[in-house]
Amino acid sequence: MQRPRLFAALVGLLATAVVGPMFATAALAADPSVTVKPGDTLTSISKRHHVSIATLVDLNELPNPNRIYAGQRLRVTSKAAKAAPAATSKPEAAHTHVVKRGQNLTVIARRYDVTVSAIVRANEISNESRIYAGQRLAIPGASLPAAPKATKAPEPAASATHKVARGENLTTIARAYSISVSALVKANGITDPSRIYAGQRLAIPGKSAAPKPGSTD
Repeated sequence: MQRPRLFAALVGLLATAVVGPMFATAALAADPSVTVKPGDTLTSISKRHHVSIATLVDLNELPNPNRIYAGQRLRVTSKAAKAAPAATSKPEAAHTHVVKRGQNLTVIARRYDVTVSAIVRANEISNESRIYAGQRLAIPGASLPAAPKATKAPEPAASATHKVARGENLTTIARAYSISVSALVKANGITDPSRIYAGQRLAIPGKSAAPKPGSTD
């Protein structure tokens, strides 16, 4: 009579040994989390569990990603993520953006001419309002800000030509065209401003109109 009871007890122990770990594994899979070890950082945890730093920050609502402590329990995935169907491969990002202080997803999306939802999908962000300075975001199909076009140097304005009349000097000619004597000297390569002669033709820089009344051409 004792043998059947002993057999039943053995079966019960075996079931506990087999089914118990299965329940534990199922419970862990439902809401997996890890315990922070001394020396751990979000970077090391993200690499070890193949989850992005942004996801860790969002799942655990960390106010400061740089401050975690030994013994702290961190969720590494969400129930929704486990229940969701396998996602299609995400497009390769054309650019990586480092978040600056005060930026949000709307500002970043506008800068690269993409949608906020595209950035959210590419970076597996669960809370659009929780991004932080220094975070690196993949920008899918980014349209990089166009480099400014090289401006063409403006061509010098056409110069008028003045024929020096008898008795004229650089001062009177410059006054007639409302320019400086030095501009006349430079435009005509004059080495001695006191030596100009009647009939000489002088280029008048930046002027295409006739001189003021009273000058001779």
